[in-house]
Amino acid sequence: MLELEKILQLLSNKCVNRKTKELALSIEPSYDYNNVVDELEKTDDALSLILQYGSPVFYDFADISTAVMLAKAGRSLSCVDLLNIARLLTGVKSLTDWHRDFDEKSKSPQNGIDQLNVLKKQADVTRDNALSYKLQSLNTLSYLKNSIDNAIISENEISDNASANLFSIRKRKTRAERQLREELESIVKSKSKYLQDSIVTFRDGRLVIPVKEEYRSQVQGIIHDTSKATVFIEPQATVEANNNIRLLQLEELQEIEKILAELSAMVGEYSEELFLDEKTYIQLELYFAKAKLGERCNVPKIGNKVSLTNAKHPLIKNAVPIDIELDGVLIISGSNMGGKTAALKTVGLLTLMTLCGLLIPAKGEIKIFSQILVDIGDNQDIEQGLSSFSSHMLRIIDILKKADKNTLVLLDEPMNGTDPIEGGALSVAVIDELKNRGVSVIATTHYQELKLYAMNTDGVSCSSVEFDLETLTPKYKLIGTAGASYALYISKKLGLSAEVVANAEKHINDDTKDFERAIEELRLKSEELNEKNIEIEKLKFETEKNAQIIKKQAELSNKEIENARKKAENIIDTTKAKANGMLSELERLIKEQKRSEAEKLVEETFRELEPPKQENKLAKLQKGKKILLTGPEFPTERRSTNFNRVAKNELDIRGYDCNQGVMEMEEFINDAILAGKSQVCIIHGRGTGVLRSACQARLKNMKMIKSYRNGKYGEGEDGVTIVLL
Repeated sequence: MLELEKILQLLSNKCVNRKTKELALSIEPSYDYNNVVDELEKTDDALSLILQYGSPVFYDFADISTAVMLAKAGRSLSCVDLLNIARLLTGVKSLTDWHRDFDEKSKSPQNGIDQLNVLKKQADVTRDNALSYKLQSLNTLSYLKNSIDNAIISENEISDNASANLFSIRKRKTRAERQLREELESIVKSKSKYLQDSIVTFRDGRLVIPVKEEYRSQVQGIIHDTSKATVFIEPQATVEANNNIRLLQLEELQEIEKILAELSAMVGEYSEELFLDEKTYIQLELYFAKAKLGERCNVPKIGNKVSLTNAKHPLIKNAVPIDIELDGVLIISGSNMGGKTAALKTVGLLTLMTLCGLLIPAKGEIKIFSQILVDIGDNQDIEQGLSSFSSHMLRIIDILKKADKNTLVLLDEPMNGTDPIEGGALSVAVIDELKNRGVSVIATTHYQELKLYAMNTDGVSCSSVEFDLETLTPKYKLIGTAGASYALYISKKLGLSAEVVANAEKHINDDTKDFERAIEELRLKSEELNEKNIEIEKLKFETEKNAQIIKKQAELSNKEIENARKKAENIIDTTKAKANGMLSELERLIKEQKRSEAEKLVEETFRELEPPKQENKLAKLQKGKKILLTGPEFPTERRSTNFNRVAKNELDIRGYDCNQGVMEMEEFINDAILAGKSQVCIIHGRGTGVLRSACQARLKNMKMIKSYRNGKYGEGEDGVTIVLL
């Protein structure tokens, strides 16, 4: 009902090896806390390695277990079996080489922008990665792999270099075949008038010539075959040579059997290592396949409730993200086509994915349940005489038998298909029973009884899906109030006559109308409150932004004052040095009685030390004229900035919401421009792509930006944006 099998099929499609594909399809949710946490950690670490070093290459090979068992028992393996084992070892070597390259890549940054990423990579490599043990436990068995590769060319061909003896045998056989063919070609020339064709061919593994039937007595030899008017004869003169070749062929086969036996014995010797390699290799490919499937997803926090933000159904194209929280019982109401069932299935499927060790397209917290029980869709069975209501009831009875405090129950419009009053009462009774047991429940409904129960019962939350009444389109957004069904309004908009709708309204009692009206008023007030909260958040954001700007300006002013003080000290020191030098020179000149030179020295020195005269520009001011103010209080040049983050050319805004991230990026770019930078890197991560889109939309409208692009391989790819200033 929750379609986990479709997710597992997508996972299987990410795998290369046939056994890994089978393993992916056979994954079942785990309800053990430690196992779930461990699987999520391994998947997350696999994704980190892919993002840092690229994805390793995996190979397909047939199951080697039977062949290895036979080899262990002393049996000889075929070329096919040995090639499969070599294929496994090729994959193992490729994986271990990829793993070994970590340090080399981390020590070779491509440019200055990568420097921070390099440091992060080195930190990740040195920590205890959850996959490190498995990667390090692989046995390359290079000697066995090389022996097979050197000996076997294909499923039907052994290399000449498989052994020195085989090389010698084949060399002698080739020479003998060449001599035999030359002798036969000579016979063909001399007997051409008796032959059907002037060729040499094979029959029964021996070289023969095709003789016309009427001339068979003209060629002495052994007949191996006949065909209509042709007799295939092995001339008597070549029988010994053919026999010699046949012996060499038998000798060759014996040598090949010996080679295969030796290779098989080596496989048997390394049987335990091969079994471990196959198991580990398949497990590692599965973790990397999980990582590829969840490349734009997140690791959920394991907690005591379900609390998700920006949650998307992974099987719905262009799914709109929802925020949902479950800490007890949640009743979702609202219009038809509004997305109630989609929200229900999203929570259920993302929970199952988490229990399977998969990353999810959402941020937040998932609770580990001992079981997930579901009643979704129409389960009527005509053959068994079960109505829709009966099928639902049988399923709910089964749920009530099994559910406990560690159970997640998902009910899509429970008790649908029967009298609304009785159905509503039964729904309240069932959900209240589950609540009293401490069961976590999400239920969708149109029943007023269930909406009232949710609004008036502690431990039960109500929510509804937003619906655009003008366009009759769902907004796929959950709000924290009960929702009306809008059945009459939607029917009228779809074309039902106004008379029929008006007649329907007459049959709705006043209590129902008052209840629907109250729900609508509550919805409107909730929307108004949400709008005010958004305004408050905007004001708070602007206030914090202004406070940060003031703080930065104060820091800049303090630095400018300090720079001015240091500059003044340098001027004083320089002046003192010049003055001391002048006095020393004066003393010398006076001693040497060179008065005129002494006076000239004094005059030049004072001219150097005297500050330049400032023109009195105030006297030239005229009303209406623009003036330029200069000096330390009115800088005309770019101020010097020395922020740590500008020095690194990078800004990391991962984890920020869109508004905060864009604000941080704007300030960072302003600081970078003041610092004279020409290129910077904005690290926003991949995630859902919302933050990246917000940043790039703002960059598009910033006039001081020359251009921007996604990162390339080694820079962080689409997890970063490179900005040219």
